[in-house]
Amino acid sequence: MQASCITRRGLLSASLALGAGLPSALAAPSGPVHLRAFWWGSQERFQRTAAIFELFQRKHPEIGITGEFGTNDYWSKIATQMVGGNLADLFQLDALSLSSYARAARPLDPLMPSPLDLPGLEPEMLKLGQVDGRTLGVAQGLNAYALVYESDAFAQAKLPPPGFGTSWKDFADLCVELTRAAGRPGVWAANDASGRNFALDAWLRQRGKGRFTTTGLGFGADDAREWFDYWADLRRRGGCVPADVQAVDEGFVQTSTLVARKSMMYLSYSNFLVPFQNLVKAPLALTALPSGGPGAQPGLCFRPALIWSVYARSKNPEAAARFISFFMTDPEAARLSGVERGVPVLPSMRVAVMPVLNESERMTVDYLNALEGKTAPYMLWPAGSAEFDKRVLRPTAQAVAFGKLSTADGAKRLVDEGRALF
Repeated sequence: MQASCITRRGLLSASLALGAGLPSALAAPSGPVHLRAFWWGSQERFQRTAAIFELFQRKHPEIGITGEFGTNDYWSKIATQMVGGNLADLFQLDALSLSSYARAARPLDPLMPSPLDLPGLEPEMLKLGQVDGRTLGVAQGLNAYALVYESDAFAQAKLPPPGFGTSWKDFADLCVELTRAAGRPGVWAANDASGRNFALDAWLRQRGKGRFTTTGLGFGADDAREWFDYWADLRRRGGCVPADVQAVDEGFVQTSTLVARKSMMYLSYSNFLVPFQNLVKAPLALTALPSGGPGAQPGLCFRPALIWSVYARSKNPEAAARFISFFMTDPEAARLSGVERGVPVLPSMRVAVMPVLNESERMTVDYLNALEGKTAPYMLWPAGSAEFDKRVLRPTAQAVAFGKLSTADGAKRLVDEGRALF
């Protein structure tokens, strides 16, 4: 990806005029203090972040800020910058990566309540960015695992859409019916989520287990084989996309099977509804992932959608903390961010954004409200969980989908290689 620079004056207008490609850098003139910020995401996130940078620099001209944007290259760039000792002052993590990158993050507790002032933040929300009692990041917003679906597809097929009571078995049968009833050549009901960490996590939680314990893997080969068997059967029945279609999906909005118009449903995160709807003309709706059936434990939890962390070796940690505080507490910034990074964790900012939310954004808030009383406790995943996702789960699931491994062999490999990481 070629980097391009945008001056402060042209920052917002250029971001809003983006077409097929995304620049990898946003440049702004330096103030007495200069920060670098690095994040990943969709075009929607790029545009909103560009606007927030513009607003921040208008209100804090003493601080210059340069934004660096990544997509599928984000984690490799993070690793390179860490090795070189030049990681951005501010960088983005999530629930999966926080523990794995804890050594790169500066503890923020000494910077609170000034300059990192987060009035009204509940202790439980602060814990979303903590590792071993140290605050290594601040959750930008809340989300939950979710199922995004094309509502018109169900109406035209005369089928009821999935809902909170839909079991995994019912979901599979519905997928098969929808693919057949829709009659769209080269389009299937759902993506293949066998290699998606959050889907596996929800499925295991409903069975009283989990992908991880606090120290390592939380499931065995029998669990993994049942998971792979479920998706192998769904592929065989035509309920989800085949292996070659799923292989193109890198887990980002812009490469998803939903945006590519290869599937009518997509197992994902609640805050992805907004960028999905911006790229898909058909109206989309949101509901919960399939349930474990009567008596099953909750498979969903409220989780940090994204996290801002400060580099441990940053020369300007106070200025970085001031940006995080602005990002989290300024009403104008909150309205620019909306719910694309999740529903704001501060109650005052939720009130600030509600009047400007469109229908899709309101669906995201309504969905999280509907989950009240139906969630499991949030658990911080251990160091190694990000590596498990990228190096073990995804390639193993893909190998099974392509028939290079049986479900039994894939399950054994998943557990053996997963345990070796911890």
